[in-house]
Amino acid sequence: MPKAVLLVFPALLLAVGCSGPAALPGAGDDTPEGRLANMAWMAGSWIGKTEDELRRPEEEGVFLWESHYTSPAGGLLLGMTKRYRNGKSFFFEYETFSVEDGKLVARPYLQGTASVAFPLKSLDREARRAVFEKPGHQPSTLDYWRINADTLVISVTSPPGPGGTAPRGFRLVMKRPGS
Repeated sequence: MPKAVLLVFPALLLAVGCSGPAALPGAGDDTPEGRLANMAWMAGSWIGKTEDELRRPEEEGVFLWESHYTSPAGGLLLGMTKRYRNGKSFFFEYETFSVEDGKLVARPYLQGTASVAFPLKSLDREARRAVFEKPGHQPSTLDYWRINADTLVISVTSPPGPGGTAPRGFRLVMKRPGS
C-alpha cells in the first residue's frame, strides 16, 4: 500500500473518531423532540448516594445508587437505576424520557411498575437542568441537574403534606465512576 494512503487513513480515522458525538436531530429546537435531544448531557454511568446517606457513618453500611442513561438518539432516552447496600440490591427503577401526545415527559417504572407521565416543566440547556412535574402526584417533581462534568444531581420531591408539614423527598448526588 502506498505510504500516502497509510498516512492519510489513520489521520482520517482520528479526525472522525475524535470529533465527538454528532449533534442529534432537533438539538437546539424549541420542540419536544428538540428538548429531548438537548438532554444528551444525562448520558452515561453514575454512582452516588443521597445527601442523608453521605452524612451517615460508614458502620451503618454502604448504600449506593447506580444509574445508567442512554443517549436520546431515536427519540428515547432510557435510564435504569439500582440501589444496593453492602453488596445486596434491594431496589430498581427504569425511566423513559420521550415525547408523548406532543409533550416531553419522564416516566418512572419503580420496581418495573409503570407510573404516571411527568411533563417537562422547564429545561435549561446551558445549565444542563431538566425539571418534570406532575402536580398532585406523590412525588410531584423530578429534577435532573448536571452541575459539572462529573456530577449529576437528581432531586425527587413531594409538596408539603397535610397540616403544612415540610416537603418530602431526597436529593441524590451522583458521580462518574472513578471520578
